[in-house]
Amino acid sequence: GSSTSSFNDFLIEYMKLTTPLPLPTLTYYDPHLMGGFRNQHMRFVAFVNKAVEHNISQLLLPSLRWGDVSQPGWSVGHEVLFDVVYWNRRAGEFGLPRLVRYEADVLERNGGGREEVIPCFNVSSSMYSGLNEKKWRNKGIVLRQHSLWDYLGEPSKYAHCKHQNFDVIKA
Repeated sequence: GSSTSSFNDFLIEYMKLTTPLPLPTLTYYDPHLMGGFRNQHMRFVAFVNKAVEHNISQLLLPSLRWGDVSQPGWSVGHEVLFDVVYWNRRAGEFGLPRLVRYEADVLERNGGGREEVIPCFNVSSSMYSGLNEKKWRNKGIVLRQHSLWDYLGEPSKYAHCKHQNFDVIKA
């Protein structure tokens, strides 16, 4: 019926508006935003501001996850809580970066050669490739006591990921 066609129209628009361009893309490298909802919101605003300050026009959507303070280690994707289509429709109007999906063949360039692209982002875990998901999503770990930056690029096959066109800006 009409609800199916409306949903299909929404999906088509979502896919179109979240398609990345081969441009620097800012990635949130912690497993999720930390703190209560208000503190997570402040972190998100600071993250967006960092992109604006550095003229980065894309944020990697699957890297944006909101933590659940009632269930440590659990998180939910930004697109579940917020209207990504609306944001992307209006982003240019307000000088904000677009939220984009991860497509390795668009976002990752290996020096112009045709060698195999080793993805720097793991879409199934929504974390950088090489990071141990069990460790960093464990409810017993206190993320504030660790710098995930130090673990990016490990093991060595992911060394190129630490300084990739992803533009990871260490805060």
